[in-house]
Amino acid sequence: MGAYHRSFNDLSAPLNKWDIWARFESQTSCEKEKQHLRNEAPVRLKFAREHPDQDANGNIVAVSEAWQRADCIASDDPRLKSK
Repeated sequence: MGAYHRSFNDLSAPLNKWDIWARFESQTSCEKEKQHLRNEAPVRLKFAREHPDQDANGNIVAVSEAWQRADCIASDDPRLKSK
């Protein structure tokens, strides 16, 4: 059995380096999904802490930490352009 590298995110990365979770037709739809992700993140983090054997490579923690910072950004936001 091989060793797994721990997953992580650069939580200080500029917006143009963020992953796009989904595209939405309205700000309301996006805000609803953002709130869902932010509400789900602590539940997943608690699970990962209580069951470390289920998150040996840190994926649950990495995704949950990213979800806590989810945001809604317009597709023409200038911060999305690489510099």
